[in-house]
Amino acid sequence: MNMRSLMRNVFVAAVCLMAALSFVSNAQDVNAKADKKKDNPYSASKVLHTTLERYLASNGAISLPTVSIVTVCPGSEIYELYGHAAVRIKIGGYDFSVNYGLFDFDTPFFAYRFVKGETDYLVDVYPTWIFMRDYSIERRRVIEQQLNLTDVQTVRLIRLIENDLKPENQTYRYKYLRENCSTKIVDIVEKAIGDTIAFGRPQSQGLNHWTFRDIMDHFNEGYEWNDFGIDMVLGNGIDYPISNRENYFSPMLLSEMLSKATITDSIGAKIPAVKATNVLIPGRAEGCKKPPTPWWCTPMTVFIVTFLFSLILFRRDIRRKKPTRWFDCLFFGLMGLAGLLITFLVFFSAHEAVSPNILFAVLNPLCLIGAFGIFSKRLRKIVMYYHWYNIAATVIMLAVLYPISGQVINGAMWPLLLTSVARSFLHIKLSRCTETNVKKVRA
Repeated sequence: MNMRSLMRNVFVAAVCLMAALSFVSNAQDVNAKADKKKDNPYSASKVLHTTLERYLASNGAISLPTVSIVTVCPGSEIYELYGHAAVRIKIGGYDFSVNYGLFDFDTPFFAYRFVKGETDYLVDVYPTWIFMRDYSIERRRVIEQQLNLTDVQTVRLIRLIENDLKPENQTYRYKYLRENCSTKIVDIVEKAIGDTIAFGRPQSQGLNHWTFRDIMDHFNEGYEWNDFGIDMVLGNGIDYPISNRENYFSPMLLSEMLSKATITDSIGAKIPAVKATNVLIPGRAEGCKKPPTPWWCTPMTVFIVTFLFSLILFRRDIRRKKPTRWFDCLFFGLMGLAGLLITFLVFFSAHEAVSPNILFAVLNPLCLIGAFGIFSKRLRKIVMYYHWYNIAATVIMLAVLYPISGQVINGAMWPLLLTSVARSFLHIKLSRCTETNVKKVRA
């Protein structure tokens, strides 16, 4: 295999890894994407505008508009684990859903732009039956919370939504912690009421103060590899105790918080933010998640077995005074691919919380030296330098960076790091033995 072919294969593998991990973040629901073209959602926007104008001109002849926040419980796919939220508007016999969580897979270089943090989401409106159809088929629980708004606040909210539906305002830069289908809804509701919502604490948190990582761990429970990927690529920017308001980046937590939320009325009194709660589609509150990853297939099990296997190889390699190159190529090659992704996120991505990441000290492109340098005698010294670096970087990361950064390291990362250090120590020991033998022969 020549160098050009090798680099091409490495690049392709890295791109595939980026695409696979691009859904680590809480990407929102896209169930209406195919129907968007067929049903022409702009017509729904036009009907919404026309119906609102008729309501305002009817002097009460048309029934009062109602606005609700609709929450969809988690689905089985990775990008559905955090649930989804939308705004439901019923006015003049029409029933619309406003979705801030649409994105287009057909966008050129979608996976690359997502990893780089340059994904544009869009808002659109269409009939509620279209929004609900797929959820009904999947039997995903859907809850509606009708907002306790005055006539003026309701009209103001619809006007704000109309403004967001204008072509020049329809897209926004997606940020999984600050700008998503859940946070956008809270923003426009608070603009409509002219005040902030006093949210209740999510019941699922109890008395604990969660971090963003805690919330992600909660919703990725059972999806062990997804959870491991999140912990690997996100740095310490998600490991501080967040305020209660920051919880609402999650649609499911927003629904919990709204159930006890209050808003201030015109005379300064605190009133419930939710007038009524309805279950539109019955189903399990935890959603329709897939069965948990079997214990024997979790990252922890896989990496413990890898570590134990590396110890067996260690003893064998010491006896025959030669490393098992296929194992090192596979092991350090996979670490190098993960390192390429982390390097890209740290230095080139606009995503939140991907930098600083202390794992970059050991998961970086230098791992590829340990993977492929062993096949070339000319690179022997460079390979040794890498293994010395790997041991030193691991010790510094765990003894210095880990305590002061506050970054949480996934438990499955520990046997992986032990394997890495053990293989580096093996190469250094074999190299020393070789040098000693050469000196004895010369003597």
